[in-house]
Amino acid sequence: DSILKLGTLCGRQEQAGALAAEMDRRLADAAARAAARPRVRVLMTTGREMEAQQLNEIYAISSGSFLSDLLGIAGGENCVTGKIAEYPALSAEGILQLNPDVIIEFGETASKEASAAALASWQSLPGLEAVRRGRVHYLGGPQYTIPGPRILETLAALEQCLVTGGEGAS
Repeated sequence: DSILKLGTLCGRQEQAGALAAEMDRRLADAAARAAARPRVRVLMTTGREMEAQQLNEIYAISSGSFLSDLLGIAGGENCVTGKIAEYPALSAEGILQLNPDVIIEFGETASKEASAAALASWQSLPGLEAVRRGRVHYLGGPQYTIPGPRILETLAALEQCLVTGGEGAS
């Protein structure tokens, strides 16, 4: 809807309509692919506090955000609901209690070093299903967390995290 409004304001209704239609098609295609797979419980995070190489306070992305909506389209189930806050702070103990199948950490920096550091820190919680199975992922860069036409990149990255095993960065 926003794309169509912007297209009208800029005198580019035709281009905006084509972009919106393409986005709708790709969202529907992703939802169809996801329907063929079992849903997995996912913890998405976007920031944290560290003390002595231990995860201390992790900011989760709860339901009600556009990222949670995209996760649902991709076939994941957000294990943090928005009953308390849209981005609640969770303790390591709270995350252990959630015990997600997959962890997706969104970070500011898209580098191998940032990815390696983020992924390594999750090893401090070896009791987590996602850690045991190597299903911890790091998505670095602002393109993943800013709503707009690039949400299709975010959707593709989320799908990749859900269908692949092993730790990785995108």
